[in-house]
Parts: sequence; structure tokens; C-alpha cells
Amino acid sequence: MALMDMPTLEPLANALPNLLTPNGRFIATVMHPAFNSSGMSRGVQVIDDPTSGRVRNVCSVNVERYLDIPPTRGEAIIGQPKPQYYFHRPLSELLRPFLAKGFVLDGFEEPAFKECPDRKGLSWENYWQIPPVMGFRLKKGPGLL
Repeated sequence: MALMDMPTLEPLANALPNLLTPNGRFIATVMHPAFNSSGMSRGVQVIDDPTSGRVRNVCSVNVERYLDIPPTRGEAIIGQPKPQYYFHRPLSELLRPFLAKGFVLDGFEEPAFKECPDRKGLSWENYWQIPPVMGFRLKKGPGLL
């Protein structure tokens, strides 16, 4: 998750070829840039379900901004002593420094929580169709071996 705490990724991308073995991999996880950033909000709506005739909650994510979000401050852990900076990057900007250096993306995951209808409030467990995090794996491309 540290990639979203770094103001620039180029120093890491430049150092990685020397840090990894020839068959080594770089694996990173980040808060999902499309669904879990300061440019989005989570909500719960109460609707009348016409199929069942019952009232139910519908959890959704509203993405207001994605491509251009300036650095923001926030709490990674509720109640932490001081807010920290977050450096949001859309997926293309997140991968660009590594791909430009010659790395190859060879793994990508967007896990979500299992459906948990008994959870209350805005817990990510209520958003089982929306991944709050993503992970990716890079390996050295032919020019870096």
C-alpha cells in the first residue's frame, strides 16, 4: 500500500532492476484507484424491492473524480495522531514508470469481500461486487534480464 504514500514512483522504478534477481517479481497492493480514493464516496440506499415486496439496502460507490486528484490528507487508521498524505494515481499513472523502465505486467487481481448481508453501515463487506484494493505483479522484461 506504500505506493500511494510516495509522491513519485520513478526512484523505485529505477532501483527495482538492481534489487530483483533475474527471475524475481515485484508485487504491490494499493487501494483501488477507481473505487477507493478521495474522488469517490460510498453510500447505502434503502429501496423497495418490487420482486420480493421487501425493503432492502443497496450499497454503491459514486466515483466523482478519477483521472486528476491532487494529493490529499487523510486517516489511514481512525484516530491516528496526524493525517497523512495520499498520492492518488489512476491505473495508467501507477504502472507507467515501471512499464517505461522495461517491466512486464504478468499478474493483476481485484479482490472483493465475500457477500456479508448482516454487516451494518459502510463496511466494505457490504460492497461485495466492488473491489476496495487491487494487486499487481511485475517481472523484468527481456531488456532488463
